[in-house]
This record gives sequence, C-alpha cells and structure tokens, in this order.
Amino acid sequence: MRIRSFLVFVALFATASPSMAWDQVDIDRLNNREGCPDCDLAGANLSGMDLSSQDLSGANLSNADMTGVGLYNSNFSGANLFNANLRSANLTGTNFSGADLTGAIFTGVHELNIENLNLTNAKMCSTTWIDGTVDNTNC
Repeated sequence: MRIRSFLVFVALFATASPSMAWDQVDIDRLNNREGCPDCDLAGANLSGMDLSSQDLSGANLSNADMTGVGLYNSNFSGANLFNANLRSANLTGTNFSGADLTGAIFTGVHELNIENLNLTNAKMCSTTWIDGTVDNTNC
C-alpha cells in the first residue's frame, strides 16, 4: 500500500508543471492597449513594451521586468511594484499614488520629471532612483 501511494505521489509530482503568476491573456490586453487594472503580472517580462496611457491601477507587478518600458501618463495607483525593474523606463506623468515601490529599481530612467510623478503615499523602501540614491519614504 505504501509503495502504491508513493508511486501515485511521484506520478502526480512528475506531471505537475510550474505555474506562472501572470496570464498571457493579461499580456495580450496590454498589447491591445486595453489596460489591465488589478491584473496579476507578478514576474512578467514586460521589457520594451509601450504601456503609455494604460490603467494598471491595483495590478500586481512584483518582480516584473519593465526595463525600457514606456509608461508615459500611465496609472499605477495602488499597484504592487515590489522589486520591479524599471531601468531606463519613461515615467513622465506616471501616477504611482499609493503604489508599493519597495525595492523597485529606477536607475537609468530617461527624461524623468519628478514634478509630474504622483508619488502620494507611495511606499519606497530601498527604492533605487536614477542617480543611485536609495529612498526609504513611508517604510
């Protein structure tokens, strides 16, 4: 009986595939310029995409690779950007109000106008900015 249980366990384990946090349907929504509020895009590779003027409010983008992404006038209010890589992204006019930017990386961001960013109540624990400084606001 123990051998049978063990074999069933091994068979189930061997056929199980690792799950991804993000869903291709959500990536397609972004590609179609539909926005994706409250989407789970944790760990997604969004590098090089144009997400300008899209609504990603409340989305989970933790550990997402957003290198070189165009975010002009996008809405990330209340989004989770924990450990997100935003190197070389265009952040002009982006709304990060209430977003969790803990550990997010912003080095190499081009033409950043901090005056146009909404960072109201944003959490920035160990957030790395363009000049390499580390921000710990609202930790």
